[in-house]
Amino acid sequence: MKYHPEVKPFINSNEELDNMVFSLWHLWPNINMNLARSKFEQATGLAVGLGNIGRPESYIPHCNLVSQRCREFSEIIKENYPFLNLDPKKLEFAGLTEDSVYLVGGNGKNNSNGEDSNPFHEILTYIQLKHIGYSDLADGMALHFVAPQILKKEQQERKRFSGVSYKRSPMLDILTGVDALCTTEWLPEKHGSMEDALEFRIKDIIERRSKEHPLVVALENGGRNHLNETLKRLKYLQGHDYSEREIEEIYR
Repeated sequence: MKYHPEVKPFINSNEELDNMVFSLWHLWPNINMNLARSKFEQATGLAVGLGNIGRPESYIPHCNLVSQRCREFSEIIKENYPFLNLDPKKLEFAGLTEDSVYLVGGNGKNNSNGEDSNPFHEILTYIQLKHIGYSDLADGMALHFVAPQILKKEQQERKRFSGVSYKRSPMLDILTGVDALCTTEWLPEKHGSMEDALEFRIKDIIERRSKEHPLVVALENGGRNHLNETLKRLKYLQGHDYSEREIEEIYR
């Protein structure tokens, strides 16, 4: 197992955890979801032991819920727009593994560069998946939530992650929209609408972090609008409200 040179300094892992996480990633694209869930839970247990996952009681349900909802949304959207060639099983796997770099990422005290990997986990996921040959998974899954805004700031101000680029896609829109509406619960069930649920999630994230946190900075500098626009596209895709021509223009 090899980590990309830009990823390696953020890593806190051992051979056993590496074996489990890489074997999870290597289930792509010939996916066995039962095996994926088993490897995911085993890897989480190992990551807890290394101090990488502090709250498995939140991490595991969140990833499982994102996985479930990604599959459900993709099934509906696939029926609405068959030409998009969505594969619900791939969305299900992407949802489960979207935060998988959390498993091996250090917290700034236990990794070689002394920097918390958490705020950059989407970017690190993109780099690592590309590195091991899974470009389609990287493009469709890695740069979710407000990763594009974090990436822009890092490239402009710190001149790093130059090989990473964001491109909108139906798969990434589904995953981003679903992830934004999930904690350990499906938030629209409690907040009346997808829009209200997203507003709750954003407010909760900001209130629990400092103004200087990369996630908060990203939300306040384009990220909030990015999530709202992504959610709008997700709703329109789900409701079959786009024409084929509109879809082509959005994802060209």
